Amino acid sequence: MTILVNNQTIEYPESLTIAALLEDQLVQHLKGLAIAVNDVVIPKSDWAKTVFQQNDSITIIRASQGG
Repeated sequence: MTILVNNQTIEYPESLTIAALLEDQLVQHLKGLAIAVNDVVIPKSDWAKTVFQQNDSITIIRASQGG
């Protein structure tokens, strides 16, 4: 399965959930994450059950503060 994560093409041997992707990318422990699939923000409560489809475009954003 091919997906696009933050404008980088990634190949996975099988379908996966948002939670599995975050674990694979080693960012599951970070706070302030927002995930959009095909430009639709997915609530955190749905991350474990949202399964990607071939050619989905995923955006992972981490909120930060500054001044």
